[in-house]
Amino acid sequence: MVAFLHFEKSKSNIKRIEVLESELEGYKIDVKKYNDV
Repeated sequence: MVAFLHFEKSKSNIKRIEVLESELEGYKIDVKKYNDV
């Protein structure tokens, strides 16, 4: 049970990291667009 909870927790951490990375990508693209103006 503890191992399962730990697995679930690491899964949500991975998900959060993926979301952060995709937000960062979007931010980079926005900055590039802004700089191109």
